[in-house]
Amino acid sequence: MKPRYSIPALAILFIFLTSCNDDNEVKVQNQDDNEMMAIMNTMSAEMEATEMRGDADDDFATMMIIHHQGAIDMGMKQIAKGDDSELKIRAKTMIDMQQSEMDKLDLFLYEHVAESSEEGEQWGIEAEASLKRMNNDADLQVLAGDADHDFCLLMIQHHRSANDMAQSLLHYGHHEELKEIANKMIADQNLQIEELQNWLLQNKPE
Repeated sequence: MKPRYSIPALAILFIFLTSCNDDNEVKVQNQDDNEMMAIMNTMSAEMEATEMRGDADDDFATMMIIHHQGAIDMGMKQIAKGDDSELKIRAKTMIDMQQSEMDKLDLFLYEHVAESSEEGEQWGIEAEASLKRMNNDADLQVLAGDADHDFCLLMIQHHRSANDMAQSLLHYGHHEELKEIANKMIADQNLQIEELQNWLLQNKPE
């Protein structure tokens, strides 16, 4: 996968590069070599290979388990290789929240019998479009090979995709327990997106 940059992303990269002096060299890492991006790509490939059953609730739970595992893996990578202690705390909090939701989704799937419907098929169409948007948006990010910076950039795209699928579940799903999970997920991840954006703004090169 070759790096592809949008005009805004290139503008940010230009500012990032020109704002640094010779003693603070900035490296832009090829996405094929980036560890955070590798986790995103593995997650996306697994989701794309998973067969949909045409049941919005069942498919949402199945896909979100894979999606959450990707977030957990990225959070673990940030904790292992990142430098910012505040960001490590946020990553650990995110991991705990996502693991708790995964446990609930696993229990739902264990007790649920999937039934295909037109609504379920439509959820699948929207989920596929959301996954494609996430992959395209991730491809447009300028990655530096820095665990803190890249975690924030890619997790913002990751959370937006999950929120899109959760919003679709609220429209097409039938089970209230899953809608409660979806509503909480949207609220939690919107807050996390804001926190990650603030971290990036506060840690711009001087």
